[in-house]
Amino acid sequence: MAAPVSAETKNIELQETDEEFPTGQVLPDNVLYGIERSVEAVEKSMAEGPDKAEIGLTIAEKRLGEINAMIDIEKTEFIENLSTDYQTELDEINNITQELTDQEREEIEINISNAMNKHINGLETANQTINNLMGELPEEAIPGLTNASQQIINALEKSNETRQNSLSHLEEVNPLKAAENRLNFSETRIDNITQLQQQNFETNVMDRADTYTYEMNRVMELINESKEQGINTTTLEERVANATLNHMETLDKVHEQVPVEAQEKIEKAMNASLTAHETALENLSPQAQQKIDDHIQQNHPNIIDKIKDKV
Repeated sequence: MAAPVSAETKNIELQETDEEFPTGQVLPDNVLYGIERSVEAVEKSMAEGPDKAEIGLTIAEKRLGEINAMIDIEKTEFIENLSTDYQTELDEINNITQELTDQEREEIEINISNAMNKHINGLETANQTINNLMGELPEEAIPGLTNASQQIINALEKSNETRQNSLSHLEEVNPLKAAENRLNFSETRIDNITQLQQQNFETNVMDRADTYTYEMNRVMELINESKEQGINTTTLEERVANATLNHMETLDKVHEQVPVEAQEKIEKAMNASLTAHETALENLSPQAQQKIDDHIQQNHPNIIDKIKDKV
């Protein structure tokens, strides 16, 4: 089962993410851009194996940086080609990984899955910005913006697909690293739920909650698989036990302010968070458990009971 894909299609104003992507020396609206792309292609053609895949990731991030740059200067007519080139780059990276040795592939799949977390966040923000522009620019600009939004959604779907492909392989050879990636991604899904709720975008809140539920459940499954392989999971379980406290605080606040249909999704996310917290805590040493219990009493009093009452 693939994680739900978030495709923002409404005018959402969110805080900027920390995701910044590079651009080249010139942008797509510059007559010299083609020369820079030619140099880029030569550099990639001379590389082999994992180095070629890494260069592909760098190039893909350049396309994302250029998408953002074109949005900033309101030249969204360039986005369709940039999105297509980005997706092509990810397909080529996937083809390269199929030819690597097991060790080489494990290392690059870690990098790819981590990069896709970043790309997904950046593309979501880019699409939000595009939709914001729809409320600011003249009506004649709407068709072009609508097309740009769809192109970004296409790139977003490709990022999700690439992430899932990388994680599918990584889960087989290094489930702990896959679990770490999924925990990182679950945190990005929950980070802006409060802001989405405050702007009454219940559909987007539900989307984030669905994805969070899926990712957290998978984190715990992968921790179990890691244990079966004799891998030490203590550090990650300590992180889960602590992180889910913040997650539950956020979900509890949102639950009180969304419609009934959204509450059901939030309750599922709450249950996933609570289950992950309790399972991870149970597996820790008595000393580690006491440390987290002290943290709960000081910083999260009553949150466990509040969540249990709602789920």
